[in-house]
Amino acid sequence: MKYRVVSVLKDNRPRFLIISDIEEIEILPSKYLKHLEQINASPNTVKSAAFALSYYYNYLQKQTIGSDEITLLSYSEQNKHFIDFLYWVKSGKHTEHNTQTSNKTCN
Repeated sequence: MKYRVVSVLKDNRPRFLIISDIEEIEILPSKYLKHLEQINASPNTVKSAAFALSYYYNYLQKQTIGSDEITLLSYSEQNKHFIDFLYWVKSGKHTEHNTQTSNKTCN
């Protein structure tokens, strides 16, 4: 399964959702994005968070681990998991082209 970001206009503001390739809304990340909108976060901040979450959910899919299982890991296992995710993004595996991401972009 692959996850992507969908933007819809609501009250003249973009609303971002995380959608699976079978057209189902991923509830938890979409609720977080809604929370960001409710606290009046910048639309660019919400958009950036939406893409980061879609990358993370795609990473979880490749690792065959669910988001609910992360909290069951020990601190050191969680730390390794998130570091591995950052390396995965840095290597460009979050894109279709597998192009390495520059340090400025990773920031």
